[in-house]
Amino acid sequence: MPKKILFIVGVGRSGTTLLQNMINSHSQVAFIPEINFTRRFLFNSELKNYYKRGYKYLRSFIENDKWLSRLDSKIIDKINFDKTSDDNFSIHVYEQILLANCNIQKKSIGGDKDPRSIEIVDKIENYISNIHWIHIIRDPRDVIVSKQKAGWSKNTSIIKHII
Repeated sequence: MPKKILFIVGVGRSGTTLLQNMINSHSQVAFIPEINFTRRFLFNSELKNYYKRGYKYLRSFIENDKWLSRLDSKIIDKINFDKTSDDNFSIHVYEQILLANCNIQKKSIGGDKDPRSIEIVDKIENYISNIHWIHIIRDPRDVIVSKQKAGWSKNTSIIKHII
């Protein structure tokens, strides 16, 4: 596990990616790509079930998953799935991802960003120690304007953006 983990949360379109890029330029900080690991895998047995079918099956899932495929293959190569406990399989995999990324980049502070993990901060803190949270807040009016300009959401009604 890295000696510290920085975790950026906030509302989408609030500047989390910009902040991540700025902090990631620090000589001691190594952020993993946005893979939405905490919300998708940390509190369920999905990855463990893939691994029970065999390493090749799990590796194929990781390489073909829309989000996990963003990880450098060197990071996946460094994960020792056999040494993860059954009880906390996903937590151990996540810790190894952060540590492998730090080791590859020769940095000591790990980082992750998933804006929507703001919804599960308390659960994450129960399982992972040494997290330093950065909660970015942007004026909600600016968030809505940003969403209205984004190509993927510009045709969405303002009511949906507000909700």
